[in-house]
Amino acid sequence: MDWTFSYVLASGGLNALILGIWKPWGAAYAGEKGKNFARKEDLDIILAEVRAVTITQKEIESKLSGDLWDRQMHWNQKRDLYVELLDTILNMTLAVGSIPTIVKLRAEAESPHLELDLGRNLNERLRDYNIASGKLTKATALAAIFTSSECNTILNSYHQGIEAPDGITAQWADEQRRKLSMLLSALTIAAKNDIGIRPLVASARR
Repeated sequence: MDWTFSYVLASGGLNALILGIWKPWGAAYAGEKGKNFARKEDLDIILAEVRAVTITQKEIESKLSGDLWDRQMHWNQKRDLYVELLDTILNMTLAVGSIPTIVKLRAEAESPHLELDLGRNLNERLRDYNIASGKLTKATALAAIFTSSECNTILNSYHQGIEAPDGITAQWADEQRRKLSMLLSALTIAAKNDIGIRPLVASARR
C-alpha cells in the first residue's frame, strides 16, 4: 500500500476542511477588525479636532480675560484719580475759603498779639492751599494719561487761568474760591461721564 498517496490525500482533505471552516470565520474576523480599525481612525480624528478646538477656546478665553483685566485696571486707576482730583480741589477750597475773613480781622486787629496770631493762621491756610495746589498739578499730569479729553480740557483751562497774586487779599481769595467751585462742578460732571456713572432713576409708582 502506498502510504505516501494516502498521506497526501488525507492532508488535502484536512486542509480543505480547515479552509472550509476558517474562510467564513476569517472573513468575518477580518471585516470586524477592519471596522474597528476604521472606527479607531475616526475616533483619532475626532479627538484631534476636539483638542484643537479646546486649545483655541482656551487661547480666546485667555485673551478675553487679559483684555477685561486691562480694562478693569484702567477703570480703577481712572476712578482713583478722579477721587484724588476732587478731594484735592475740596482741600484747596477749604484752605482759601477762610482767607478773606482772616485778612479782614488782621486789618482791624488792635492788638499786636492778635495780629501776629492771625498772620500765623493766614500762613497756615496759604501753606495748605499751596500743598493741595501742588497735588492738583501732579494729578493733572496723570489725568492726561488716564482720563478723558473733556477732563483734560477742564483742568488745563483752570491752570491757564491761574496767575500769581501781587498780594494775598480778600479779593484774590474770593476769586480763587469762585474758580475752584466752577472747576469742582465741571470736573464732577466729566468724572460721571468718563467712568460711566449714570444718575439713579426713581422707580415708577405702583
